[in-house]
Amino acid sequence: MSKTLRLFFFTVVVASWQVTPALAESLLQSGTRLARQAGQQLPVQTSTVARRSASAAQDAAPSSGISKRTKLYIAIGAFVVAAVGMYAIERGVEDNTPSSKGTRKD
Repeated sequence: MSKTLRLFFFTVVVASWQVTPALAESLLQSGTRLARQAGQQLPVQTSTVARRSASAAQDAAPSSGISKRTKLYIAIGAFVVAAVGMYAIERGVEDNTPSSKGTRKD
């Protein structure tokens, strides 16, 4: 077997394992405990510079600087590119079914 096929089967086996409820609960408890400990170890930022930069970032987020017309052009462009891609794919497909060839016998 090739390496890719072995890796695929290993991934399927690992993905099919189910976690027992007891193990899941203990994982949840240990994850909660670790998150709490990590939160306690973080330094507290109380400087006014940090507060100013955070408020400036929040104010800048809603106004991206792109007008509605530009957003509309981007959406139309994305639609056109998707439509051209779909058309190119459909145009290259060969229809070799018996019904399309007219050789179907019912």
